Amino acid sequence: MRQALHHGRLRLLAQPIVAAGALHRIGPSEGRLHYEILSRRLDDQDREISPARFRPAIARARLLEQFDRAVIERTLSRLGTDAALRHATHCCSINITGPTLCDSGFPTYLARQLALHAIDPAMITLEITESVAMQDPQACIERLDAIRQLGVHVAIDDFGTGYSSLATLLDYPVTGLKLDRAFAQRLAQDATGPTSRLVSGLIELTDRLELRGIAEGIETARQESLLRKLGWHCGQGWLFGHAEPPHEYPKVPSMRRPGETLAGSDNSSATLSDAVD
Repeated sequence: MRQALHHGRLRLLAQPIVAAGALHRIGPSEGRLHYEILSRRLDDQDREISPARFRPAIARARLLEQFDRAVIERTLSRLGTDAALRHATHCCSINITGPTLCDSGFPTYLARQLALHAIDPAMITLEITESVAMQDPQACIERLDAIRQLGVHVAIDDFGTGYSSLATLLDYPVTGLKLDRAFAQRLAQDATGPTSRLVSGLIELTDRLELRGIAEGIETARQESLLRKLGWHCGQGWLFGHAEPPHEYPKVPSMRRPGETLAGSDNSSATLSDAVD
């Protein structure tokens, strides 16, 4: 992994985050297309290795912060050198880990990188998991406050399956949350039961707090339909698009409004050889 980082043996992919028009006013996607940046390591034969396989190694080697910065710098460089992307339509979400967020110099580093590549901070969302947020709550809040002052958005990833309380949404300066993919999977088997009521309550809470809610792991048209009916009009998953090389930036579709159909969709799950982050 040290060699991969040193020689640029990382491949960045972009997966679309879809949004209905009514929610464009919430969060960073207003008038823009939104993608999450995903990473793959390339082996000697240019085959992709998923984070599920290499993240434990970089954690043991204490390379998580170096890895996060490599992804940030490559993403901002891509946005900064492509005038069409920088001035027109694209926003990107980037995942960061605990060591990066705990670094007191990270907000200053991020500000330098944004200035270096002439990136509008509103184009960037940093995603942190609930477990990262709870490692050192006070330090986390301080870093996130500084990041928000730059104009960068912050989202809680995998919400609903970690260890934080609902107070996290009040205490932490976040602008959005991403509903863990497990809820989309469970909803298909519990469309009118406790799962449905919980998912509905979470989007109502999210809306009332003026956060941007995104449902993750949408693989089938049935999951999309159930989530949409419960009020989740922003989503991400294989149904809308796999992760693609950033230079392709596939066009982002929109989740349906009531009564509309999703062209080309069916009730079968998409397949992907590598697990998406």
